[in-house]
Formats: sequence, C-alpha cells, structure tokens
Amino acid sequence: QALESVVPAGAKLRITREQERADVEILWPAMERQLQVGDVALLGVRIVNSETKAHAIKVCPQLLRVLCYNFTVAWSDGADEEISIRHVGEAKAKLGQAIRQALTTIEPFVRAFGDAYKNELPEGKTRGELLAQFAKRFALPEHVAELSARLWDADGAKSAGNTLAGMVNAVTRASQELGMTTATEVESAAGRLVMRGGAALN
Repeated sequence: QALESVVPAGAKLRITREQERADVEILWPAMERQLQVGDVALLGVRIVNSETKAHAIKVCPQLLRVLCYNFTVAWSDGADEEISIRHVGEAKAKLGQAIRQALTTIEPFVRAFGDAYKNELPEGKTRGELLAQFAKRFALPEHVAELSARLWDADGAKSAGNTLAGMVNAVTRASQELGMTTATEVESAAGRLVMRGGAALN
C-alpha cells in the first residue's frame, strides 16, 4: 500500500528474495533517457529490506541500461537513504519521501554517465590492472575484476571501448552473474565511478 501511494500506475516491479534480504526494483513508464545516441537507460528505484534486521529499509536510485539490462546505482553523496519504519502508518510518508529524494539524484547522474563515454581511461595501465584497482578500492571479490575483463567487449560494436563508460558497463554486466548482495555492491561502486571518474580508484 505504501508503494502504491507513490509509484505511478503502469510501473514495472520485480521482487527478488534471498535468505537475508529482499529487493524490490521499480521501473517507471516513460522515464527513459539517452546516455548517448542509441543507448537508452530507464530510470528506477531499488528498495532493499533486510530479512534479518541487519539494517533498515534502504532506497537507492538506479539506471537500467536497456542495451544489455545492466543496472547501475545512480550515486551521489548521501543518495542511499536508509529509513526505519516502526509503525505501519509511517510507511506511506517515509517511503514516499525517500523515493522522491532518490529520484532527484538521477538527472545529474544521467549527464555524468553521458560524459563518461567521452572520458578516456588513463594510458599506461591495462584494463585488467584498472579493474583490479577498482575491485581493491571498493573491497570487491577478485573474481569481479576477472569477470569484468572478459565481458568488457560483450556488446560488440556498441561497447564503449577504453572509456570510463566502457569500464562501468563491464563491471555492471559482470554483476548480473553475482548474488544480489555482491551485485548491489558492484553496481553501487560503478555509480561512484561514473560520478567521480578516475579519482574514485584512488
């Protein structure tokens, strides 16, 4: 009922449950943006609820790249809003406020993602070295870097090459083969890479 109060009719919803968490992903109709010509992303929100009371409900804005169904968390400082709901009556107001706040971060993120296609990766390091640095910086498992390297050019001619967007697309594609918890961590780290560029690796 709380979601119905803030989500427009016609939105697409997917619920994934694991032993320790439940994820609700919501994509809005007619909320698409072009990252670059021919590369469309849909705007959405992910709501994460702990099944073990490890944390409160978390609301994260995200983009779904239609070309390959990659999710990237649309990140900005303070974008991940964690909310505690103690009473049923609080849910409608608190969820609505958190979702509206999350959506304000998406437009700047779309612009940054578009710029990432023009942002060439630094010379002097291989893709593998940059991905290993990325995994280490964000405390991700080593196999994330290895899998991302293999999938970097998976989109063929529509891959983004040796650009920041190419790296982001590689790691978010790799996240599709991971469990929900690790996948969310990878997608969130990719969002930071979009907003901060190469500085996010330091």
